[in-house]
Amino acid sequence: MSFSLQITFRGMCYYVPDPAEKAMHVLMPSTGDHAHGLDPHHALLSFPGRPLDPESLDGRQLDLSGLRAESETLALPPGVADLWHHAGLKIDREQLGPTPRASVVARLRLPGGSTAKQGPSAGWKFRDDGPIEILTNEVTLTWTLPGHSLDLHIRPLVVGKPDTSLTLEPEGGVIQLMVSYLPEREPPNPRMGDPAPHFECHYSLFQNAMARPVPRLHKLVEASSGGGSPYTCLTAGGPPGP
Repeated sequence: MSFSLQITFRGMCYYVPDPAEKAMHVLMPSTGDHAHGLDPHHALLSFPGRPLDPESLDGRQLDLSGLRAESETLALPPGVADLWHHAGLKIDREQLGPTPRASVVARLRLPGGSTAKQGPSAGWKFRDDGPIEILTNEVTLTWTLPGHSLDLHIRPLVVGKPDTSLTLEPEGGVIQLMVSYLPEREPPNPRMGDPAPHFECHYSLFQNAMARPVPRLHKLVEASSGGGSPYTCLTAGGPPGP
């Protein structure tokens, strides 16, 4: 027996495909001093049975990397800004290990082998003379997994035993989860040519980010999302370091 696991991510998530570990890491960067007076972001996990009562992931980690999907392929999801390409940045292994720095607010560790679909997207440019890139703040990852249920174990981000354990069963052959990392109040949408709100917070994940390019809006989105403005809290990602 098998079922589909779908996890939709909304907001400022940083994706790290890691072939060495056969895992996809998803990090939520601290808004800290980078939020420019805007409301802090909070990491929340919603799941069947508690859609209106999400589980806080602030300071915590969900590790599903022990699951075995039909495939182990790993790639940056579509619509995710590649900071290796734009800024030459790789996440250092400390941020993926048992004692990440305070710049990581929450983290997920997922198996490879997912298919990825981007949500509502707009056109952005990292340079005035550069190409328009279609970027999003929403990504859905889907796996086909063996078995008839899913065990979730949430533990403190810095090494510790699980403090919450849940067993979920599929409905109609599917288990759907939602992970969001958004502010309590949305900032105003940017105007054409404005920088992406909050994007600079991704650079807090790096110790020596010399280049910190921020994309500017050049093409409006065609449809809006039900979970946060598609113009704010854009996703980013890149490979891990050695």
